[in-house]
This record gives sequence, structure tokens and C-alpha cells, in this order.
Amino acid sequence: MVWPGVFIGHFPVTTVSVSLPVIQQALGASTADLPWVSDAFVLPVPALILTAGAFGDVHGRKKVFQAALGACLVGAAVALSARSITQVWIGQALLGAVLSRCCR
Repeated sequence: MVWPGVFIGHFPVTTVSVSLPVIQQALGASTADLPWVSDAFVLPVPALILTAGAFGDVHGRKKVFQAALGACLVGAAVALSARSITQVWIGQALLGAVLSRCCR
């Protein structure tokens, strides 16, 4: 059951990097806003990975992993249904925070 976590951990970074020009055009984002789309995903992972490990040790790794995969759907839905660049940032940050629980 590890492969979904690995796939979901790398997929958002790859797809967002490729789709930045489309995001910029569709949402009217400035060039200065674009790096934060990927940074909002990447920054929470190292910040929360240690606490995620402790959380998994206390509550069970399988339960935490499954809950994190479910919560990834929420973060992806927020980012994909965004109507502004700020909503994309929020969705990406949620994905990064949740994926710190999958990457352990």
C-alpha cells in the first residue's frame, strides 16, 4: 500500500510544474505568484514530517496513512476547483501538509 503514497507525493509537483502557464492564464496570476503554487506544496512536507511520524506511532501507521490519502482528495479538490491563485495555494498547502503523513 506504499505505492499510492509515493505516487501522490510526486504527482502534484510534476503536474503543477507543467501546468503553471495555464494556471497563470486561467486565474490571471502574476509571475511572482507562480512559484508559490509549488512552494505551498513543498514547504509543509519537511516541516511536518517528524510530527507525522510521531502521530503515526501513536495512532497506528495504517490508519494515519489511509486518513492522509483520503484527505489528499480534499486538498486536490480545493486546488482543482480554485477560482483564484490564493485558493490554489491553500489546496496545495493542504496537500503538502497531508502528504507529510504519507511520506514517512
